[in-house]
Amino acid sequence: MTFAELPDANADVQTSATNVAEPSALVTLVTYTLAELPQWVISDTHWFHANIAAYAGRPSNHEDLMIDGWRETVGDDDTILHLGDVALGPREGFRDRMPSLPGQIYFLRGNHDSRGKAALLEELDWRLVLPFTLPYRGWRIEFCHAPHPITTPHTIQVHGHLHQHPAPSPDHLNVSVEQIGYRPVALQPLLATRIADLEHQETASEQ
Repeated sequence: MTFAELPDANADVQTSATNVAEPSALVTLVTYTLAELPQWVISDTHWFHANIAAYAGRPSNHEDLMIDGWRETVGDDDTILHLGDVALGPREGFRDRMPSLPGQIYFLRGNHDSRGKAALLEELDWRLVLPFTLPYRGWRIEFCHAPHPITTPHTIQVHGHLHQHPAPSPDHLNVSVEQIGYRPVALQPLLATRIADLEHQETASEQ
């Protein structure tokens, strides 16, 4: 998939904002910083999205798979980063509908995550972060919701947004739930494998 073929990251922003119907100018969000790599990553759970199973080819029990997979994988003290598009639906009753999940949960806002919805997640002790970069084994690791072209050498971009579609390049890691078995994935082994592959390709190209 090329960048020209990527789904529009802004296509559903107006719809999402309308669904939660909050006066966004009055919503105050607190942002946090992750100074170390999270232990687990996941993206695009899209809880309560009626059409997501058909859109992304998910099994009918995908919500149960995601909840069970999270609870079986993540410990209470583990750090987990959700890369956006957490849940859809009306604001009323949102907190009651959201499943109780273990871990120290950080999240980026996706194109379906309005300010009002992010504020509700913060009330559930989810911690909002902005897109950020951390070092790992001599590489830059970028975290964002939707992928974009990489301009800096030795950079890997960890993202979601694409659902069942492949990442646009070997330097991108798509961790949408459709790509990771509907459960959080351990970040460092994922990065280590990709870095080994990329460094092997670099060595081979130099010979």
